[in-house]
Amino acid sequence: MIYIKIQEANDLLVGMSFEGHAFSAEYGKDVVCAAISSIAFGTINALAEIMGQVNFQKKDNKIDIIISEPSEKVD
Repeated sequence: MIYIKIQEANDLLVGMSFEGHAFSAEYGKDVVCAAISSIAFGTINALAEIMGQVNFQKKDNKIDIIISEPSEKVD
């Protein structure tokens, strides 16, 4: 199962986490996992365009996005 966690503070987005596996196909051929990874990295790229720099960590089956300067523009 894939879990997506949205973190907010004072009604502003401060982070996101994508974690898990879909297990809908064998490793390396799972289009559901590929789609979620694309969404995560598309989000990182969009935030980088808006903010100039995005802090994120990728480890095994987890991607954490940290928004150091929350704003309505980022939301």
